[in-house]
Amino acid sequence: MVYSLLVEVPMLLWSGVALASVFTHDQGRVLDPASNPLTVNGIGAPTVAYDEDDDLFVMFFETQIDPSTADGCSVGHWAIGAASSPDGVTWTIWDDPVVAPTPGTPYACVAAHPAVVFDGGVFHLWFKAEQGNAVAGSPPWGTANYAGVGYATVDVALDDKTADIAAIDAQITALQDTLDAQVLDYDTSLAQYDTDVRGQGDEFACVSPSAPVCGPCSSVSLSASASNNTVTDTRTFCQGYAFTVPTDVTSTPSALYSSATLSWTTTGGTPQTCTWSWLVGVPFSTTCSAGITRGTSSVTVSTVALQSYAFIGTQASSVTLPATNAQGVSGGLLDYLTTLQVQTAIPDADAVSGLLPGWISQLQSMETWLSTPPVTPDESLLLVETQAVLADAQALQLAISDTATEVAALQAERDVLAAYTQTVDATVLNGVALAIDTTFGYPSVAKLGSTWVMLFQDYPDLYRATASSPDAFTLDANPVITAGTVSWASTEVYEPSMLCTGDLLLPYGTWVAGRRRLGGSFSLGGASDASSSNGIDWFLNLTADFLWANVDSYRHFDVITDDRGELRMYYVQRVGGVNEVHLKSTTTIWPSTGTANRVCP
Repeated sequence: MVYSLLVEVPMLLWSGVALASVFTHDQGRVLDPASNPLTVNGIGAPTVAYDEDDDLFVMFFETQIDPSTADGCSVGHWAIGAASSPDGVTWTIWDDPVVAPTPGTPYACVAAHPAVVFDGGVFHLWFKAEQGNAVAGSPPWGTANYAGVGYATVDVALDDKTADIAAIDAQITALQDTLDAQVLDYDTSLAQYDTDVRGQGDEFACVSPSAPVCGPCSSVSLSASASNNTVTDTRTFCQGYAFTVPTDVTSTPSALYSSATLSWTTTGGTPQTCTWSWLVGVPFSTTCSAGITRGTSSVTVSTVALQSYAFIGTQASSVTLPATNAQGVSGGLLDYLTTLQVQTAIPDADAVSGLLPGWISQLQSMETWLSTPPVTPDESLLLVETQAVLADAQALQLAISDTATEVAALQAERDVLAAYTQTVDATVLNGVALAIDTTFGYPSVAKLGSTWVMLFQDYPDLYRATASSPDAFTLDANPVITAGTVSWASTEVYEPSMLCTGDLLLPYGTWVAGRRRLGGSFSLGGASDASSSNGIDWFLNLTADFLWANVDSYRHFDVITDDRGELRMYYVQRVGGVNEVHLKSTTTIWPSTGTANRVCP
């Protein structure tokens, strides 16, 4: 390719590196103006940057939001809109403009031709500002329609938190699954423990209700010996005990008067008795509560007692009451265990957590009871198992607590993500970054080291302005790329699109468009590239990378590059009288992490 040197510099500066390339991949339309009410009048002048913080491509563009020419706005009212994309191909247009025409500002009528640089986590946005022909007062930027280049910073929070929320949900699920597995393992241990405790039912036979387990009682014997007094022998059962009221009790009366009373309280709470009495050792009388017939009546009781009474002498009584009902191993610890197993089998960790303190208390009581001498061999084995089940219960209690803490922390993090609101906060300079009162347009900016460099068209040439701060530029006196330098741009050069080349000798580049007017109309247009060592002196490609003869083609464009030197061009095509954005590229593979943002070293 042949390049034209626009300034008098030694040709040895030219290293042979060019930006010109063949855009072999045509993606077609990527931004449809009909997809959003904001852009129904068309989309123009796209400019694209990559948001490294939110991992998004963001495009700013111009759109006419009101064709009315009121208020001196001869071209209607234009705003800068924006769209975002995860890959630079599929775009979502934001509903509201980023910069809208505002009375009393340099952009009272038009905010258009945007240019963007992403630097320091912020979008720096420049745009053509027009205030119309009916300016009141004397604003500091003047009263001409063309006020200059406006400037705004745009703070974008558009991160899609869906993946982050899904990742947290997966962590929570994993924690809960791990805990559920622990609960189910413990459920298996509980089932075995239940079997073993019930298998040792004889160890708990005829015990009091205070024992940790209620065992079956096949028979109970009572005896009471009195000597000039009253003596009572009582049994309290841990489950309903049924017996037949005896016909007699065994007695050795040796007193002037003596008696033996068998009393009980039914499981329904009714007290009943049978009393046998002797006078000088001879049976005297027998009485029972109403409805009770000795030798026939069967009662189910919670307590039973035998009382002996002797007046002037002694009385020894005894009775054996065989059980007449089937009993099992139940009550106490086993009842609690059954309740707990319902929840561990689900498994419901929250319900288990509520039951574990009581269960641990039951096991501790069982441990104490089993370790109280004398200890049988079977009790010793059950004691070891009880201690293991107790230790596992305490470990599970800790696991539930730790998991709850971790889940709560993750849930709090998830709540923050779920409450995240995508926002776009634009702060527009109350003035202009560069005052220009003539017909101009198409600003493009790059940051070269610590210097901001702007190229823009002041018809028919491209001029340069520089700044140490992005909101206050100083204009060079002379153009840096002029019309007529190359045949495909003999009438005008416009639409600069600055970027970083990565080349050591010519690190700065720009794409430019040009047109040639023949017979009163623009019959030919094209676009190609220029390279520079300093942003001032440019080599312009004599050959257009591509040409067009149709005024509907390539009306505006922006070129971005990645760290491999591959290029994407977003260009405007007029279709059916409405502008829309299309995409060409030098490759179909575009890793977003390598996308440059016009910040050159």
